[in-house]
Amino acid sequence: MTFSELKTQVKNNLGGRTDKDSIIAQMINFAVQQMAKAVNWNDLRQIVTGTTLSSGDHTVSLPSNIRLLTGMRIVADGTTNYQIVEVIDQKEFENKYPDPVPTVSGTPVEATVYGRTIYFDKKADQDYNLYLYARVYPTDMSDDDDEPSMTGVDHMIIALATALMYLHLKQPESASVWFDLYKAFQADAMNEVTGATVTLAEPN
Repeated sequence: MTFSELKTQVKNNLGGRTDKDSIIAQMINFAVQQMAKAVNWNDLRQIVTGTTLSSGDHTVSLPSNIRLLTGMRIVADGTTNYQIVEVIDQKEFENKYPDPVPTVSGTPVEATVYGRTIYFDKKADQDYNLYLYARVYPTDMSDDDDEPSMTGVDHMIIALATALMYLHLKQPESASVWFDLYKAFQADAMNEVTGATVTLAEPN
């Protein structure tokens, strides 16, 4: 469904009222963002490119569209020799690499994420292009013909957005009915979507 069609469906679920159009639009986008956190949607698994770790550096900013970094390959600029960099948790990284700034230069083999920054175990000995395997944020819809970032989830968006609207209208009983419906849809979706990590297939 398009954004316009989703808004119409939610509006119909509210009895056809027309005085909350802007709030309905906000709730639909909020519903999509919440759904993205709850289920590991295939549509939101991407290989994000365009980031370079420059020679002498050991950090890069995490691209703004990435919600969770799950893996990484790097390739020296001008070559095609892809190498895996293992993304480890912060505690393990701190135990292995206690110095805040690495004293060793070379090809990074491990990394972790603090806030919106990726930290590597070594200073880069040359420029490396990064292929970031990630779960990304869905894109908010604004134009009427926009469609959700995830496919096949219109029924879930409508149910959750309707529940949120009834909460906004201070009608908790109606909200509960729609939220129960959403939870049933979500349980089905979680049974269909499996796997938590992107397989590090070599980029084309």
